[in-house]
Amino acid sequence: MNSRPAINDLIRRSFPYPAVLSLLILIVFSSTSFAQYGLQFASRDADPEKRTSLNITPDKPFCVSQKLDLSFELSFTPGITDNFGYAFRLVNDKKQNLDMLYDEAKKSFTIVFGDAYTNISVPMLYNDVVNRWVKFHLSLDLTHQTISLYCDDKLVQSSNISFKENCFNLYFGATTHSYFKSSDVIPMRLRNVALNVDEKEKAFWPLNESSGNQALDSISGKKATVQNEHWLRPKHSNWQLRTNRTIKSWVSAGFDPVHELVYITGQDTIYIYSAKTAALTAVPLSAKHDLLPGSQTIFNPFNNHLYNFYPDEHDIAAYDAQAQHWEKNFNAAPLTAYWQVNKFFSRPDSSLYFMAGYGQLRYKNLVQRYHLATKKWDTVKTAGEHFNPRYLCALGTTPNGDTAYILGGYGSKDGDQLLNPQFYYDLTMYDVKTSTFKKIYTLKEPAEPFVFSNSMVIDKDGKHYYALINPKDQRNTQLQLIKGSLEKPEYELIGSSFPFTFVDVKSAANVYYCDASKVMLAVTLFTDKDANVTDVKVYSINFPPSGIVTPEVAAPVNTSKKYVFALAAIILAAIAFVVYKTGLFRRKLTTQAAGEKTTPAEMAAAPLTATTNPAAIAPGPPPAIPVITNEYEDITSEQQNRAGVHIYLFGNFEVAASNGENITRLFTPLLKELFLLLCIHSLKYNKGVSPEKLIETLWSTKDTKDAINNRSVNIAKLKSILEKIEDCTLQKEFGNWKLTFDRDKLYIDLDHFLQLFAERTLDNKSLNELIAIVQRGPFLPQTSYQWADSFKSEISSLTIDALLKYCQYLSLPDNAERVINICNAIFAFDELNENALQLKCKSLVSLGRHTLAKEAFEKFASKYKEIYAEDYETNYTKMIS
Repeated sequence: MNSRPAINDLIRRSFPYPAVLSLLILIVFSSTSFAQYGLQFASRDADPEKRTSLNITPDKPFCVSQKLDLSFELSFTPGITDNFGYAFRLVNDKKQNLDMLYDEAKKSFTIVFGDAYTNISVPMLYNDVVNRWVKFHLSLDLTHQTISLYCDDKLVQSSNISFKENCFNLYFGATTHSYFKSSDVIPMRLRNVALNVDEKEKAFWPLNESSGNQALDSISGKKATVQNEHWLRPKHSNWQLRTNRTIKSWVSAGFDPVHELVYITGQDTIYIYSAKTAALTAVPLSAKHDLLPGSQTIFNPFNNHLYNFYPDEHDIAAYDAQAQHWEKNFNAAPLTAYWQVNKFFSRPDSSLYFMAGYGQLRYKNLVQRYHLATKKWDTVKTAGEHFNPRYLCALGTTPNGDTAYILGGYGSKDGDQLLNPQFYYDLTMYDVKTSTFKKIYTLKEPAEPFVFSNSMVIDKDGKHYYALINPKDQRNTQLQLIKGSLEKPEYELIGSSFPFTFVDVKSAANVYYCDASKVMLAVTLFTDKDANVTDVKVYSINFPPSGIVTPEVAAPVNTSKKYVFALAAIILAAIAFVVYKTGLFRRKLTTQAAGEKTTPAEMAAAPLTATTNPAAIAPGPPPAIPVITNEYEDITSEQQNRAGVHIYLFGNFEVAASNGENITRLFTPLLKELFLLLCIHSLKYNKGVSPEKLIETLWSTKDTKDAINNRSVNIAKLKSILEKIEDCTLQKEFGNWKLTFDRDKLYIDLDHFLQLFAERTLDNKSLNELIAIVQRGPFLPQTSYQWADSFKSEISSLTIDALLKYCQYLSLPDNAERVINICNAIFAFDELNENALQLKCKSLVSLGRHTLAKEAFEKFASKYKEIYAEDYETNYTKMIS
């Protein structure tokens, strides 16, 4: 277990390229974080010229002969309830339009053709769409002039249409077409836009970009253009500074979770920050309120009142919002003995509780209570396990405030600051009804110690928490969000860190969750006692913040090891960058490609670190890099020439049934993802997927009953489709759903791929079969599933390494055509692979195709500059020499 501030400091002192360092850290710590992505559309919250438009066809329209299938996922933007506007407009040169819009009056999505409503309408309230991704699928049959709409994989309705032109432009949000121009936009979020034309997958835009005004199609590289873009991905990974204000005197803050308001109390003004509008409003007080250092502000969600209290004097004041004043003022008092006190309201006994804190050389563990009805203070006699005196701990409660969780802190066994103070990493539960402390667990002590901000957010599931941490011994430091378990001693760092000025008796930090707006807020305070002012900053990050590792992505690991590995990855990446910038990599590349051949023995000595299929997972030495024979064979294989029953996952997804019929169309987006999830886990791990993990991956936003029902219905649908494929079944095995099939009757390219790499070596025949597989295209290029990312990367690495090793053994010009074909296959996996570029250019030159070689180089250099914003350093002459 380690803290990211410590990691950042260590690397920052050692690495001379801060910009690259930031990118490397983001990549390493966010490698599993991209479930939250998409494009958010500015709508009525922005001026008409600043509203968002996604133009799928900026260059030219796409044409359809018979059938068009358009699918996408949509969600309403939280906090905006007026949702009238267009989702998309499909238009042709005959001035015909097919639109999907949301009718606010009827609370429904409606399909419009021309200037008339069709009979297709999907009633959906704001709350049905704001908290989840709704999957829409529009099927346009030009042969029969009909249109059908599916919502969450269920047919809504079909309707007749009459298109006179079969080439279309497609716009989401604001329409920029000269004839159909419109700024009426649904305040929505959009992702996973897929186009199938005439039963073939044409394009897929995940909309997983982080910046820029273009969206890339992952199938063919087409670029859609975006105006007034608001990408979701960085909003889930980076904290954004929303407001920064310097306020006179001591200041404290409280949070209203119902209305999502942060109250920042000053001596003559209350500032109110709204998470829904991101606006800060100043409300002047009708009478000055003296805020003593150490006083605290807290909002009671059970009676909707704001309170300010001073724990030393057992004094509390309620705020009168109508009169704009506090009901009482505090008298001057000695320096507080309760810095950083933790507090909460409990609904069962209508009381304010506070505990922990520090002052006058003593750490505190008393539990004190103020009863609102009787206006009496008392000290609670507690039972259960001993709660060591401490401060700088985080506290969060259950929704009713009947249970409090206290995490970590800094203190000592008997409270004396001089007697062995130490960091605490225990999670303790306090039961209000029984006044009992119970320790749940203790986190493993980190390499670099840290303390916690004052508050903690308990997740809706009641199993996880969110808290902010920072080093105790640094003034100018960073706050870092963590997510942990309330049941097991596990946590992970999520999101970016952000600045924090920390002095324990001058600073405060709190984290809050806004359920309606789906954001988390962090409020930091720092008081300059000499100037008598407090700096107040409010940060936000979209919820859920990125970096959450789900069971489908990675199994739980020891936290300390996890970040040691991450640190090692950063250092290795940094070294690679330095080597690259100094030209060592290019010199090595040029030397080897210019004529230094790798022998079969040298290839066999190199380790292969990727995981292969179950047959290769047994204990023993890792497989070797392929040993290539010196024989030449044409790229042919029985798999490439195979007709009939097959499932292709490389290139366009394709399924052919036993009768030779292409049944790919039967797989809706959801059924396709379900099938791929089961297929990959059955082939690679030989164990299938548990029912629980199916729900976690595909239906995590639904309640348990609906999720189980959805799983059952879609499993049944998938079984029905698989009945069309001979000897391919879906069945329960040891509690998991698993795909089984007969290799003699069904060919699955992924299965054959894994078999090839399960062997200790790849001979010439195996390489021919590998090339035949990958010439169809990359593995699942049209998908953007978080759970599949690491496996797709593994397949790419295996393929590229094997093919490059093979090319090194082929002489030019005898094998030039073969090398060119292989390099083209490599580019499908990695379009900026320098080894493949050099091999391809040299092969073309050896055949006398100098113009083609120069064009290939210039295309590569152009793409390189587009992606890295710098010129490709190696020139053409050096490349082919």
